[in-house]
Amino acid sequence: MDLNTRSPLHQGPQSRLLCTLTRSEVKCLGFDNTRLRSWPTISASKVTNPLHHQYALLDQFHAYSLSDLSEQERNQHMLREDVKFLFPMNLVPMLLERLNIGFKCLNVGGHRLHHYRNMYYDTDKWALYHKHHNEHQNRYKLRLRDYLSSGKRYLEIKFHGKRGLTKKIRIETSTNGMDTLSLHRDFLAHFKIDAACFIPKLLNDYRRITLLNDINNERVSIDTQIQFKSLSQTTNESILQNFAIVEIKHNGHKHESSALSLMHQLGFRAVSFSKYCIAVATLFPKQVKTNRFKAILRQSHLLHTHEFRVEKWNGGA
Repeated sequence: MDLNTRSPLHQGPQSRLLCTLTRSEVKCLGFDNTRLRSWPTISASKVTNPLHHQYALLDQFHAYSLSDLSEQERNQHMLREDVKFLFPMNLVPMLLERLNIGFKCLNVGGHRLHHYRNMYYDTDKWALYHKHHNEHQNRYKLRLRDYLSSGKRYLEIKFHGKRGLTKKIRIETSTNGMDTLSLHRDFLAHFKIDAACFIPKLLNDYRRITLLNDINNERVSIDTQIQFKSLSQTTNESILQNFAIVEIKHNGHKHESSALSLMHQLGFRAVSFSKYCIAVATLFPKQVKTNRFKAILRQSHLLHTHEFRVEKWNGGA
């Protein structure tokens, strides 16, 4: 179904966004009907295989490595404001084409698409999850993160504080599971976290593209192929397909963010999306409260079950 006949997502003279959605579903997704006017003209066949296309596009970016960053720049990456968007997977290649000017792509060991694996910890009663669900100001996530492209592993605490700022504190480790918390109990105690209260709850795998704007130290990450797996139920797992999580990380000066301006221009609205919280709400709906996440769960479901594409259009109905 052409969205133009059901909801005027795009009224430009050269291209239009197509998918099978009703007006109420378009509203649920948060698309700005007045702004999707800047899509490039592109044939549907060009995005038949979006993953293959996005890999090819990454080679067009100038590369940077972590060693290129100063210590101050690396520290700034640990304290930032995050803005997230759910983005149709089929349209990621076009987003990369727009970001090719002004951004560099992280290259680690010759790889530009990086494999991440998180093991999340929580209490038996999901205390950390419920703090996020209930929007406590000073909340945090506790995870063991493997950067599989580089072979690095870190125990990380990601604090969410006032004014939407996030701060990530981490320590490199070679241990796994409960051994990690036991070994680093003093590190955790420094932040008033009792290691004995937490157990591994779930695994999260995904692939990430990281782009950097040298001018304002703004970063854009694009996460795809997102998978969750329960550590307590062998058959309980979930895969998020057909959409990417685009996260723009900046220093708090939104007016300087070229990536935010681009997303606004393209008609996408920011969402509150936590991979951990969505995983818990999806995998354990009978164990936790999910009211606050129902809208984003519906939004992710719509993107998961629908395909978007941009086609040439001469302005006709």
